[in-house]
Amino acid sequence: MSERHRPIWCPTYFHQTDMQHWTSVLSLGWLLFLREFRFIYRQTLLGGVWPILRATLTGIPFIFVGRHFSMGLKAAYPYELYALAGFIYWQVLWDTINLAQFMAYRLRMVMRDTYVPHRAILLAAVSHVAFNLVVYVVMFVVACFFFKFLPAPTTILCLTTIPLMVLTGLSIAIFIFPFTFIFNDFRFATPYLSSALVWCVPVFYQMPSEGLLHLLNKWNPMTYLVNIPRDWVLEGWHTSHWIYFPSMALVVAVFIIAERFVFRAIPIMTERIPR
Repeated sequence: MSERHRPIWCPTYFHQTDMQHWTSVLSLGWLLFLREFRFIYRQTLLGGVWPILRATLTGIPFIFVGRHFSMGLKAAYPYELYALAGFIYWQVLWDTINLAQFMAYRLRMVMRDTYVPHRAILLAAVSHVAFNLVVYVVMFVVACFFFKFLPAPTTILCLTTIPLMVLTGLSIAIFIFPFTFIFNDFRFATPYLSSALVWCVPVFYQMPSEGLLHLLNKWNPMTYLVNIPRDWVLEGWHTSHWIYFPSMALVVAVFIIAERFVFRAIPIMTERIPR
């Protein structure tokens, strides 16, 4: 293993304990987030208002015109909240995937010349996601006041479901992550995939009881990662929600495999970054 790609937690390299390693990775990830955030908006008049506007204007249409697209939903809660909650979970997933690639692309030249732990880059992407998520959550709370709706007590479970959705996005992004250093196709393709695949998951519509779409939703693990947490917010716990836990185990297993893959892929791909 070359000196440049020696793992950061190796005591012979940085003389760090595991705790010191994770502290430095967290600190570096936060600094990378601030660096990119300031760089992107430094030549704008509104500055940090732009990302807030982007997230807000994406979700507001569901609040004001969502009822016209209710697609036959019959429930004790407004369709607008149903669609907005599904949109938030879906957007957290794809924000994680897209922002991880964005951070990898922005830092590819730095990684070519020196070692930067990929986990710090992923943490910087997650910080971007957390910023957007705060805007989405505030928007959902305002919508609940607007429609005079009280979320179910099981909403507290979102403290686990949101991190799991981020972990799902990271599990996918990590496989793409090394290739972003060289090929821009992945960076351009994922936003299109997000727009196309959203209709394979009941984000804006209720899962049909039969037909091809029913089968597609039923065998898609993402259905349960979106539907069940949304039910916990809008309805509460149901006995059928046990299937969420196998989906969670699948996500963790994929993430572990992805971590092993990226450790081997990054040194190879960084050597191929054009100078």
